[in-house]
Amino acid sequence: MYFMKKETLLEIILGTIGGLVFAIGMCMCLIPEWDMFTVGVVVAIIGFIILLCYPIYFYIKGNK
Repeated sequence: MYFMKKETLLEIILGTIGGLVFAIGMCMCLIPEWDMFTVGVVVAIIGFIILLCYPIYFYIKGNK
């Protein structure tokens, strides 16, 4: 039986949430009927920052 480590679960959750937030922000920007371009840019930047934390986490984890 395989048990998942707590770090692996954190990586999955971080990547999923970051990807979803980024995708929702891009949808807000690119769908003209929603008329939410500026809000979409802010949401997409927040999602991108979350996704940037993902490789930084791997780099820090690998150097220990």
